[in-house]
Amino acid sequence: MGRPSDGNGIVVDDFYNSQNGGNGVRYYRMVVIENNLCFDNGGNGVHCFRAQNVRVRNNTCVNNVKSFDFGGNVSVSESERIYVYNNVLVSQNGRNAALQWDSRDFWFGYNVLNGPLRSIPNGGTNIYGPPGFVPGTFRLDFYSPAVNAGLNGGDHFFLDVNGTPRFSGNIDLGAMER
Repeated sequence: MGRPSDGNGIVVDDFYNSQNGGNGVRYYRMVVIENNLCFDNGGNGVHCFRAQNVRVRNNTCVNNVKSFDFGGNVSVSESERIYVYNNVLVSQNGRNAALQWDSRDFWFGYNVLNGPLRSIPNGGTNIYGPPGFVPGTFRLDFYSPAVNAGLNGGDHFFLDVNGTPRFSGNIDLGAMER
């Protein structure tokens, strides 16, 4: 008792249609997971399993993976063409900030990664260390390295998780625009 269940925050699962007697017809459409706050889940914050063509961007995932030794605030397993960018991923108690397992054609860039990583190549665009939250919140402080550090692909949603407009040009990392 008192232990969280496995519950992942957000899951995309089996785009290959291979489980439980699936017919193997793949789902090819793009899926975007954007502007979410995933906090204190027993499982992963965002979990992509046997998925393809997924964009995980501008999310804040903190202190997830409380029930398992395997997982991450963002986890990409047995997947392809998964692009994880503009996120703030903070782990605690030795859990992974991000994890990749047996995937191909994936990219983690323009993220704040604070905690251990599993099979995530070092990227010159990532920031390694604390995100600089306003104490007691998930909002970026004025000195945060995540402010104006995002990749602007021109297709991000124009509002953040709180309904604050995202600016053209350099956007902030995470779910909340400063």
